[in-house]
Amino acid sequence: EEELLSVANHGETNTIQRTHQLAIEVIEATGLITSSHSDVHIPCNPYCSIRLEDRSRKMRRNLFDDAKNVRRTYYIEKNTSPKWSGMKFVFDIPERASEDPSGFAVSVKV
Repeated sequence: EEELLSVANHGETNTIQRTHQLAIEVIEATGLITSSHSDVHIPCNPYCSIRLEDRSRKMRRNLFDDAKNVRRTYYIEKNTSPKWSGMKFVFDIPERASEDPSGFAVSVKV
């Protein structure tokens, strides 16, 4: 479980430095829908959230869900087709992920 606690690489680098790492670059989103309530139109200020899921441990507390292991882009004001620049994140992956790749997933939310 110690390897799970260090899932996210919190260093200054955003490039792969060793084995068992995953680099994810967020580039853009398209076709986002703005919220509207009656006659009020609420602008869209999108950002992207990325986390790794350990599907092999559904019954236990999923350490990938720890808030400090979630990566987020900056938000872009009033835009339904945002484009991000320099949003590359590196995650440390547990060694056992190579033995059971279907037990792990990347969750991306905008």
